[in-house]
Amino acid sequence: MRLPEDVEQSLLRHDGSGLTDVIPSTFALYSVEQIADEHLGTLKYKLKNDQYGSDDSRLIVPIGALGEMQLVVDTQTGHLGSWDIEETGYRWFEGPGWASLSAVLEVTGNALASPPPWIAVMGDGDEWRAIDMDTDFPGTLVWADVRG
Repeated sequence: MRLPEDVEQSLLRHDGSGLTDVIPSTFALYSVEQIADEHLGTLKYKLKNDQYGSDDSRLIVPIGALGEMQLVVDTQTGHLGSWDIEETGYRWFEGPGWASLSAVLEVTGNALASPPPWIAVMGDGDEWRAIDMDTDFPGTLVWADVRG
């Protein structure tokens, strides 16, 4: 499988984000090993449950997670979306901030490079505020929905 170039470049530089939630809505990025393990696990689950069909004509690979929800990339277009084990099918994120991993990292980086409050605008009505004073995990970045 060939990942989009921006995903490959990110993995070469960082090999995932560990437990740190890098991307707004609190997605942590997988390492190369996690991507391989999760992709294989997802394929096995979908084949076992007859969920692997015509909607999967593109090769879709998990590159991160938010709990049980996986951050996925369409390897043909680079577009980001999600897949949840409780749902059937994929949900593709809307807005230019989700067009690719490099786009979401650019939006995130630009937000963090500005003076506080750090707000990342990912799409229509999809705004996240970064907080670096989390009492449970001092010094780590936490994303909160601006609407909530």
